[in-house]
Amino acid sequence: MTYLPGLADATTAASVSLEYDHHEVHAGAAFSVEHDGASIAAGASLVFAFRVPSGTKHVHLTAAWRSEAAATFEFGPGTWDTSSGSAVTPTNHRTDSATASIVLGDSTGSWVADTVVKDPTTPVVTAGTRQIREVAHVSRQAGGAESRGERERLLTGEDEYLAVLTNDDVAAKGLWLRVSWYEHTDLT
Repeated sequence: MTYLPGLADATTAASVSLEYDHHEVHAGAAFSVEHDGASIAAGASLVFAFRVPSGTKHVHLTAAWRSEAAATFEFGPGTWDTSSGSAVTPTNHRTDSATASIVLGDSTGSWVADTVVKDPTTPVVTAGTRQIREVAHVSRQAGGAESRGERERLLTGEDEYLAVLTNDDVAAKGLWLRVSWYEHTDLT
């Protein structure tokens, strides 16, 4: 929680405080990217790839996903063909902020600031360093599953990361993936 000194609720006079991630939205330092696939082939994936640059600012990341059938979500350091995919500019959660994200994307052979790569080819989450792996087992009648994956990860500089959601069903199914983060300079 972030305590906001001197601020009190007008009705109850209670002290006002915010969760830290909510504070970062107000500061213009919270971002996200979304990927909605209505018909993803069996065994195919929705993918986001990016690099966190070195420096004092760290990325605090969470992910959420849904599937219409069995699916696997993986997140962690990884590799991909850096001359593939499409560049996506992250959305700043404060709509009137011009602040750009520090994350870097490479879909053309050069790292570009304020960019995440969507659906690069040959994405591989490094097995020994994978940070999240979640599996949704869904019957055909279930109609869908959601996993919030709200286990925050603190990402440090000079590493490349992948968020991969794979359709584990035998037929094409709908998948949805959102990766959200805020950027914070630690004081210690």
